[in-house]
Amino acid sequence: MKEKNSTISSLILNYNDWKTTKHLALELNECSNITDVVIVDNCSSDDSYIKLKEIESTKIHVIKSEHNGGYGYGNNYGIKYIAENLQCTYVLICNPDVEISNECIGKLRTTMIENPKCAIAAPIQRLYKKDGKII
Repeated sequence: MKEKNSTISSLILNYNDWKTTKHLALELNECSNITDVVIVDNCSSDDSYIKLKEIESTKIHVIKSEHNGGYGYGNNYGIKYIAENLQCTYVLICNPDVEISNECIGKLRTTMIENPKCAIAAPIQRLYKKDGKII
């Protein structure tokens, strides 16, 4: 069984959207269930990398891929960085525009710990009808 205090690094892939990425990174920075936030700038053509470096800290890491090889390449680039530098147990891959709570992240960790054969876990998005009931 995996350790109950297993660490989680979050990975955010950015391309020309530093404002949305910055917003999510600062939210994840406040989550007690997140050990590190890694932002991979996927060779943006704007000043995203410079803007994101402004929020870098001991918990927020900002790196830049060698070239824009697409979504998979950018995420793999970040996962490799995490594996080599942060020694975390789990990686939470987030698009910049997601909303996720600290509680949800904790539940994902619990799912992984309680199911040692599980390699991937994801929350279910809540969709609502016009009357407010969950679909």
